[in-house]
Parts: sequence; C-alpha cells; structure tokens
Amino acid sequence: MGYLFENMEKMDIQAERRNTQRERDRADMEKERADSEKVRANLERERADAAELEIQRLKKELKKRMHVAGK
Repeated sequence: MGYLFENMEKMDIQAERRNTQRERDRADMEKERADSEKVRANLERERADAAELEIQRLKKELKKRMHVAGK
C-alpha cells in the first residue's frame, strides 16, 4: 500500500510539473503576442504621424500655389 501512495505522489508531482510548464508556455506565448502587438501599434502610430506630416506639407504647398495663382 505504501508503494502505491509513493507512486501516486510521484505521479502528482510529475503532473504538477507538466501543468506548470504548460502554464509557463502559455504565459510566454501571451508575452510574445503582446510584444508583437506593441510593435504593430508603434508602426501604425509612426505611419499615422508620417501621413499627418505629409498632409501638412501638402496644405502648405497648396496655399503657396493658390497665393501665386492669385497674383
């Protein structure tokens, strides 16, 4: 009977180790996903900023051309 309990205890420890590793793997995957999402968000922000700068440049150019055409 003691042998059975000893084996059950080893099985429980092994199961707990597998569960712990599974949870670590999940946490790592979530961290990678969050990191890649941050990178994507930063790239989108940079593109939006660049687009805004281009819009401002085009507006200035348009005003300049309208001013020249109005003379």
